[in-house]
Amino acid sequence: MESESVEVMDLYLAAYYLVRGCVIDEVRNIPAGKSAACSLLIRGERTVIREAMEAFFASKAEVNLLEFRHAYNRVNTAIHQAKRNAGGRV
Repeated sequence: MESESVEVMDLYLAAYYLVRGCVIDEVRNIPAGKSAACSLLIRGERTVIREAMEAFFASKAEVNLLEFRHAYNRVNTAIHQAKRNAGGRV
């Protein structure tokens, strides 16, 4: 099984990847004028990454809502932690 990484800024897509068994490898700060944005580096099996991306963008993604909620909370927590570590500039 080959691992692959993908960088995303869409929090819902990131949460969907987590539900499908992927993990957050890194949260990156992206400067944008006075503020900044974050992107997430998601890692998972190549087939899982590709199937999840196809399903998500074809509006065919299905999840257990409670699992998705927990995954979305993990994504938000990772982003807020990155913001705190960057001194609130993100």
